[in-house]
Amino acid sequence: MENFENLKGLWQQQKFAVGEKNLQKDMPQIMKKLHQFEKKNTRINFVKTVAISLILLLLGIHLDGFSAVPPTSMAGFVWMICVTLVFIILYWKMQFQLDHLDMQLESGVFLRNASRLLEKQKWLFRWPFRFFVLAMLLGVNLTTISSTLNMVLWEKIALHSGSSFIILLAFFLGIKIRQIRFKKEIDPLLVEIGHLIHQLEDKPHDG
Repeated sequence: MENFENLKGLWQQQKFAVGEKNLQKDMPQIMKKLHQFEKKNTRINFVKTVAISLILLLLGIHLDGFSAVPPTSMAGFVWMICVTLVFIILYWKMQFQLDHLDMQLESGVFLRNASRLLEKQKWLFRWPFRFFVLAMLLGVNLTTISSTLNMVLWEKIALHSGSSFIILLAFFLGIKIRQIRFKKEIDPLLVEIGHLIHQLEDKPHDG
């Protein structure tokens, strides 16, 4: 919150050009909405991080119940932990953050940068998320081997297929929910920012 106030203070200290005076009343609302989006995104990502960590913890407890964990299952579990750590680090680094925007830039440049940063959030995670899901599929199927040692073939196939289906379902649901949420939260903000940019661009032609 203190960082947000500092950034807002930098903006308010700017000297607005004649055609930008209207931004003095519009920008506080834009800044507030950007800050609200950042805060909500952070909360959601924190919940996701905790959920993924709990799933891995439960899987580890499950494996610990075996007297002797097969090397393939242990390799799969370690692989999933490593992949998850890398993904979570990248995921947090790629999130929208207000302090990535330079408040001392000219108004039009600042708004365009904010618009690009928001637009980027809509597609930025597609490929990293796909690689993460593929890596988790490999890890889960390796780890599941410990549970299929005494099963007949059809039971093994059913367990591996079921585990893979759950991961793929979570992937598609995650993508869909993200698209719906961003359409609801980012698109209106992009429209509002775009309107201000057009106002600035049209100013030289006034009068």
